[in-house]
Amino acid sequence: MKKLRTIQVKKLSATNTQGTRIKLTDTFYNGRNSERKTTVTIPYNYALNGAIDHGLEFCKECNINIFGYSYNTRNYTYSLLTTDFKTELKKRGNK
Repeated sequence: MKKLRTIQVKKLSATNTQGTRIKLTDTFYNGRNSERKTTVTIPYNYALNGAIDHGLEFCKECNINIFGYSYNTRNYTYSLLTTDFKTELKKRGNK
C-alpha cells in the first residue's frame, strides 16, 4: 500500500473583521513534534472556483504535485493527495 500525504482545504466564512479565507492544513505533520509550518490561511480569490481550486493553485505555487483528492461531506473539506513529503506549505512570497 502506498503512503500518502494529505493537505486538508477548508473555506472559512467571513467575519466582522476578515473576509472569506481558505485554510490549508498539512495533516501528516500537523500535531507532530516538528518545526514545519502545518497550516496556511490565504485570502479567498473570487476569480477561482471554490476551495478546491484555491488549494490546487496554492500547492502548485509551493511546487507540491497533487495527483488526486477526496471530499468529506461531514465537515465540508477537501483532502488533496500527494506523495511529496519534503516540500513544506509556504506563505505566498516566501521561497
